[in-house]
This record gives sequence, C-alpha cells and structure tokens, in this order.
Amino acid sequence: MGIKKDIVFLIDTSSSISQTQFQHSIDFVYNITNFLRIGTQDIQVSVVLYDKKPIGVFDFDTYITKQSLLNAIKHIHKGIGASTNTAKALDYSRALFNLQNGSRSNAEKVVVTLTDGDSDDRISTKHAAELLRNNNVTVYGVGVGDFTHGSEIFDIAGKSANVYTVGGFDYICNLVPIMVPVLDPSATHHMVNNCPQEPSTTPHSATILVTNYSAKTSSEDKGKTGVIAGVTASISLLSLLLLFLVLRRKCSRKRKIESPPDDIIVGQAPRKTTFTN
Repeated sequence: MGIKKDIVFLIDTSSSISQTQFQHSIDFVYNITNFLRIGTQDIQVSVVLYDKKPIGVFDFDTYITKQSLLNAIKHIHKGIGASTNTAKALDYSRALFNLQNGSRSNAEKVVVTLTDGDSDDRISTKHAAELLRNNNVTVYGVGVGDFTHGSEIFDIAGKSANVYTVGGFDYICNLVPIMVPVLDPSATHHMVNNCPQEPSTTPHSATILVTNYSAKTSSEDKGKTGVIAGVTASISLLSLLLLFLVLRRKCSRKRKIESPPDDIIVGQAPRKTTFTN
C-alpha cells in the first residue's frame, strides 16, 4: 500500500499560452500521473483548468484506475483562453477537498499549480494560497519562463523548496523525475523519453536558486573582506614608512650637531631620499 493523497493539478490556460504549450502542460501531468500509484487506497487525481475562471475537468473519484485516468488526461482540450485569475482557481481547488468531490478525510491534500507567469491580482492570489495552506493543503508551484526569487510563484507555494521552474514549455518534461518522488516516494520514476535538455541549465527546485543566491552573497562578502584587509595592510605599511622617515630625519639632525659628514654642509638642507616600493 502506498501513500494516501488527493492531488489537484491546476493548469493555467490563459491567453499567453499557445495550444502547443498547453499540450506540453498536459503531457507533464500525464507523465507524472503515469508513475504514481493510483487507487482509492493510494493517490487520487483531480484536474482544474483556469484563465479568468476555473473549470473543473474531473473530480478525485471520477477515474479510480490508472488507465482510465490517463486516458481522461490525454483528451483534455484547451479553451480560447483569457486573463489569469489564479486566486479564483486556488479558491476553487480548496473547495474540491470535500466528500462530494471524492476527497478523503484521511488523505494528504496537495495542489500543483502550473503557470507561465503572474496573475492579474497578486495580493488576492497570495491570500488564496495562504487559505489553502491554513487548511493543511500542500501547495507546489511549477513555473515555466523567467522566474526570479520573489516572483508570485513563491507566494503560491509558500516556500522556495516547493517551487520548480524551467525556462520553457519544451523543457517541462525534465521536472517529471524530480516531482514524482516528491508526490509519491514509493513510485518508480525515470526520465521521459525524448525530453530535450534545457541549454546550459538544469531543472531545479527554487531551493537551488536560494543556495546560489546565498553562495553569491557569501562570495561577495569574502571579496569585500579581502578589499578591507588589503586597505588595512596598505595603511599599516604607510604608517611604518612615515615612522621610518621621521626617525631617519631625527638621526640625520643628531649627526649634524655632533659631527656632520663630509658631504653635508651645516645649514644646508640634506639631500632628498627617494624610496621605491
């Protein structure tokens, strides 16, 4: 027996997403589901599409066998697409976790939000995500595109460890073997066939972004420390040089009074001494 989970896949279908990109999203959900242990005593899946409003495709208990579930996912179609009301979609997902929609009271609750950018109302989206987490729902954010630390996807997930990003829809398949063990530790997973690798990057959890950011900060701090140390050393060397000059001048004056050397005439300024580094 595996782990009991009710998982909602929340798929962005707004106007910024083409039919081809939407198909990559569907393939992503299909491939993940294909590796999960599906059943009434294991994992159940619901799918919701959203643009300006959410559309429930099917509930948790609509398809209870893996084959029927995969077949249903394969035949999901995209609408025309409009604005991006992620807040309303998150609220809709929260309402799905009840007995009427096939959710189980003793199952872990999960929402996987797949989007290509920010919503129309970031404040409302953040609030809706917080309500989900307050109801013991784990929320993951899958971002496709240019997401920096602090983007709305982090508000949705609640913490950077629950954020996964790739640069384009062509590469979202690389996240399948990363997310499968997160959703189902008992599942067997591997790379998706014919999945292109993202150029000069690797799929990652945002945790890697945070680690890199911290490493960069640490490196910058070390650089600043090195500069400060160098300046301090230069000041110390200059102080020693000035002290040497003062002592030399005093010794020179003392020699004048006691027994001036042949090459120095009393009353005439001594020759300048040049110091080279």
